[in-house]
Amino acid sequence: MKRIRSITGQAKSVAPNVRVFLNMAYGPESDALAIAYITVLDAVGLTPVLAAQETDSGWRLDHIQNLLSSCPYSLHDLYRVAEARWNMILELGMAIERTPHHRWFVLDSNERRALGALSDLNGTKIFEHRANPSGVIGAVLDIFFRPGQRITVEQIEKTYRTLRGIARRLLKEKAKSVFEPRIFARLVDEAVQIRTKARP
Repeated sequence: MKRIRSITGQAKSVAPNVRVFLNMAYGPESDALAIAYITVLDAVGLTPVLAAQETDSGWRLDHIQNLLSSCPYSLHDLYRVAEARWNMILELGMAIERTPHHRWFVLDSNERRALGALSDLNGTKIFEHRANPSGVIGAVLDIFFRPGQRITVEQIEKTYRTLRGIARRLLKEKAKSVFEPRIFARLVDEAVQIRTKARP
């Protein structure tokens, strides 16, 4: 079992392949950040899932509630919220409602932008990613830091570049963005394979 530190400083035990609900704006403009999330979450032993990735019967909100209940963690990237992506705020609220059994974390390009959109988040730690992949990698490493962790942003960036090349090839298969379920799932699998092959 790995030990992953929460934002309150309390260590949490996390089994391999624990799923993390990823709430962010879908679309090609977010592809680079999504690939960064896939890469860094895999590096710390976590598997990202999207609301669009899995379906079940019933209402979409019920589906999201079920996903949140099945994931002990969720990441809520509010970048692009101002571009009429209000569903991201709704999903954050659904995650907050599950506290303390569910651990949720807020990210944005900068802290002031997030607090300007949602003043009720005052007092909440906002993890800044500066709207670039390296920032996402650093922010997620901070969120899931554990004692003795030796993973660096530079190491993960190398895997990110490899995965970005794979994504470009996959997107030629008549896909609009990496958020299409088959593309996202393939990239999650590819990240695991790249990491496994890189082991000495």
